[in-house]
Amino acid sequence: MRARGIRSAIAVGVALAVLAVGTMAAALDGLARTGLWRGGYNADDLLVVLASGRDRGPPYRPGDPAGGLADGIHLFVVDTATARMTVIDIPRDSAIGGTKVNAHLRAGGPAGLESQLEAWTGLPIDFWVLGTFLSVERMVHILGGVPVDVPQRMADPFSGTDLQPGPQVLGPGQALAFTRDRKSLADGDIGRSRNQTRLMLAALEHVRSAADGNLAYLVSVVGALRQHTLSNVPSGEVLPLAVTALRIQPDAIEQVTLSGPFGTIDGGSVIYPQPGGIFERLRAGQVGPQQ
Repeated sequence: MRARGIRSAIAVGVALAVLAVGTMAAALDGLARTGLWRGGYNADDLLVVLASGRDRGPPYRPGDPAGGLADGIHLFVVDTATARMTVIDIPRDSAIGGTKVNAHLRAGGPAGLESQLEAWTGLPIDFWVLGTFLSVERMVHILGGVPVDVPQRMADPFSGTDLQPGPQVLGPGQALAFTRDRKSLADGDIGRSRNQTRLMLAALEHVRSAADGNLAYLVSVVGALRQHTLSNVPSGEVLPLAVTALRIQPDAIEQVTLSGPFGTIDGGSVIYPQPGGIFERLRAGQVGPQQ
């Protein structure tokens, strides 16, 4: 059954509660590894999560975080039976639903953005997760930095980037700047959206490596994520989702960054995204890199 409209309380106590049932968690992990437990959320075994960031929230900008514009919009589509994933990056200036897609968060909150994306993609979204600039910094701090292969020289005083290309460990401030910089990139907002997923996938791989056989570490990371983000993920789904994510190997992940021609709506510049057949393919269950 699809889960929607449930806004869970955010508390570190969730981590302690999960830790208290460590034996059950280990059993779930064992079942996941053998393929006997799948954590599917629809009859087709597809799990779809909307991850977005917003441009409001202390200490950087005033206002209600849940009512700002979306600064990053990404759909994580997981085949829970085969442990394969496709990530769709949707640039914030994309014209969807008659306006810039990032405006739907301000107009209707996370549920409003979710509804617009469901109508546009035809994909049922199971859960949403919403973060802020501070969320990025806090999580990177907790992880002790995130190893990222920076694709090019990035230097932008507005976002604060000053990065050389190549593999390196990004600290909290560097990681936030990396996800915000568009002025260093030839494709602007499209490239920024791509880099946001680069950071998230790098963080996932970092957690996978550090959590190998260490349930307490995984629980602490999940608890921190709950504390520093908003979501409608029920408490009982947190650990199964974490286990599902850690089952996905890097070579089973596909990243698709949408692009398209530029235009205007009400005098503002927009991108008219051209998804091709990606959503039809995903709805047909063809998830992850294709041969």
